[in-house]
Amino acid sequence: MSPHNGEGHGRDRNGYDYPTDDEEEYTQHTENGAGFDRRSFLKFAGVATAGLAATGLSGTAGAVPTRDSFSFDRVVNAVEDLGMDPNGNTPIDDALDGALQSGTLVEFPPGTYFVQNTHSIAGMSNVGIRGTGENWRDVTFRSPQGRATGLLSTGGSGGRNVLVENLSVDNRNDDSTLVWFRLSCQGGVLVRDVEWLGRTPPDDDKGYNLTVEAFDRDGVNLVENVRTGLDASATTVEYPDGVQFVRGGPSHKGETVIRDAKIHNHNSAAMRYTQGGVVTVENSEFVNNQNANLRFTGGDHPDKHSSATGCYVKVDDSATDVGDAIRVDSSGQGQSGAVFRDIVIEWDDQSGRGVIAFPSWGDHGRAEFYNCVVRNDSPSATVNATSTSASDDAVVFENCSFTGDGGGFFADDRPGSVIRDSCIGIPDATIEGFETENVSDSACRTPSDVEGNGSGGDETSDETDGSAETDSTDETTDLPNELVVQGTGTATRYAFTVSEELAPVASTIESHDTVDGSTVEAWVTTSSHVDEFAFAGSITAFEYLEGGPAEITLNGESVAAEDLVDTNDGPTAEVTVTETDGLTAELSAEESSDPDGSIESYEWAVGDETYAGSTATHTFGDAGTYAVSLTVSDDDGASASATTDVSVSDESRLRIQGAGTPTQVFVEVSGELTAVEDTIEPWDEVGDASATVWVTDSEDVDEFTFTGELTTVEFDGGDADIFLDGSAVDPSSVGSTDETPKDLEIRGTGAPTQVAVAVDGELTAVEDTIEEWDEVGDTSATVWVTDGDDVDRFTFTGELTTLEFIEGEAAVAVDGTAVEPSEL
Repeated sequence: MSPHNGEGHGRDRNGYDYPTDDEEEYTQHTENGAGFDRRSFLKFAGVATAGLAATGLSGTAGAVPTRDSFSFDRVVNAVEDLGMDPNGNTPIDDALDGALQSGTLVEFPPGTYFVQNTHSIAGMSNVGIRGTGENWRDVTFRSPQGRATGLLSTGGSGGRNVLVENLSVDNRNDDSTLVWFRLSCQGGVLVRDVEWLGRTPPDDDKGYNLTVEAFDRDGVNLVENVRTGLDASATTVEYPDGVQFVRGGPSHKGETVIRDAKIHNHNSAAMRYTQGGVVTVENSEFVNNQNANLRFTGGDHPDKHSSATGCYVKVDDSATDVGDAIRVDSSGQGQSGAVFRDIVIEWDDQSGRGVIAFPSWGDHGRAEFYNCVVRNDSPSATVNATSTSASDDAVVFENCSFTGDGGGFFADDRPGSVIRDSCIGIPDATIEGFETENVSDSACRTPSDVEGNGSGGDETSDETDGSAETDSTDETTDLPNELVVQGTGTATRYAFTVSEELAPVASTIESHDTVDGSTVEAWVTTSSHVDEFAFAGSITAFEYLEGGPAEITLNGESVAAEDLVDTNDGPTAEVTVTETDGLTAELSAEESSDPDGSIESYEWAVGDETYAGSTATHTFGDAGTYAVSLTVSDDDGASASATTDVSVSDESRLRIQGAGTPTQVFVEVSGELTAVEDTIEPWDEVGDASATVWVTDSEDVDEFTFTGELTTVEFDGGDADIFLDGSAVDPSSVGSTDETPKDLEIRGTGAPTQVAVAVDGELTAVEDTIEEWDEVGDTSATVWVTDGDDVDRFTFTGELTTLEFIEGEAAVAVDGTAVEPSEL
């Protein structure tokens, strides 16, 4: 593996090293009849653990938080003490809400935990959650499909000393599920060893994965070894519909340190701190992130400036819409002083505003770059720092190296800008606005010359990835079979299982590939991307999870994926929820396997009701979470079952989003209106069925859930975007009672037929089609028709509720579509 491939490493952090507790005190306590077991004693007696020093953070203002910074009064086990389900079937929300309080650490044993609601820790101090597994993927939190759920949120109330450590959250592989954290505190936030799995969706409900802010000037937060996009790329979107990964807003006044992060394939800014306090980015890796990779300002802190050191940025996916590798952006605040040291950038085939850019909206002050190495093989400018504001000042590059076939360097209207003691190996590069001092054009450094390439450590590092342990093998092995999977130009995620032993050829496997026992889940892309495996036994399953096909070679012979599996262990069952609409869920067995086409039956069970077939539709009586089971059986008597939880709600969701101008919006519903936590400001007024709120730009969003119908949307100046259950709504159409009448046609088919119809709106006969023996009322009619020339016609509003053939049979159509009595 070359030192500049952008994969980097992750650190092996095995959690706290707890000491042996005081056995004598414990024994005396239980012998005196208290009746607590050992863990209960720790919980109720408030025993502090090693690495969680009793001093808290009270004397460490301004220091970067560490594991030793926290003091917890109690440490509780999520399963043993709180009764949470580690299998992901039963929601843990009530137990988690009851446990989260100041002075409490909740520890989660390995497993999957299902959360449905956002959990508030507003105003709390020394509180946290932590996985106890050997790596962060051992503990995973999942939320309901199709929902943005906050695992922990301080809201705008703040708090102090919040720990989130050694766990993962699952965005699933759909386009709508998101798990997020908002940790806006006075200071002392530590987010460590946390990975976002699955595919990041568009910004339908929440604009970020992680917010970390320090409200106090001397507050410091640490975000260390966080990861995203290593197992699946985010859903590709057009700006501004992506989800920022880690961000701070204008309420951030202190410092956030981002260290050893790996942020890949995200669909918006990898990190953004463009207002308020400062951010310090160290030894982090940014690969193929849409919009921007490093995006921050110098900050307005009185003693500190934002900086990035030892970071690696790579963009080589032409399908990724990337604006820039580094965006110096103070969002019109005129903040100055950002510093970049030892940054390595590889930039291919992009046409953004520039590899290093200062956006056109202006007021981006001084920035300095030291010892940076940039390769630009695109038409984009290498540096685009042309000023649009009188407050912009110098941009300095010192001891930097630039190579490739890219564009030039522009710093018009920035007096004092200079490139010194540097190498520019870009043919015919235009230089405008920069002075040059001691600049050569030969023997420039390239990214491949940089050891470790800024990606978090050198090649001898003992750090490891958080994915499951792999039984890697040498280039030779005594296992009898060889499987080779080669890319064909399309990003392809595949999975397979063997019946006996499996070992990958270590040099061919990347950090985002997973080998777990006899099962593999991995990616290939281009024809130069090859994964190799040795195995014993046979291949029992192979499938493409995304993309495909790939070139597959088994023991030296080319083979199609469908011909790999030569054993039949019977079918497998998997429940897929394809859609939920209100209280109705559409269910599918499409992910179930039928290896030889022998499945004879699909049987669904929802409570006491059962359905047959590979798909099913079920309407639940009330909102809630329900277990849905599927059993498949083949003609040999083999069967398999699967169960999943389906959450349904009779509530609608309303989103009010700013459109660029300050706007007052009044909304009213026919039922009950509830504000979504963390989206409402103090000046907004919210009642039981109506609200008056203010919004400004697209990042200013107010959200509500409600029952009944949305009856009123009014603007007092300006404009805003209104979304109902994720779909844009024309405010002028809200509350309108106008309805286009539907056409109802009753045509004879050859025999005298008496037909009864009824609607839940208004029924009107079409002139000259009704005979004197027909009976027509305001909402219903009974008519006679005979042959195909005998037609009675009506228009109506609402829905057709009754269609009955009292005698004979007729052809009935609504707006040209045939209707049968059995359909009503």
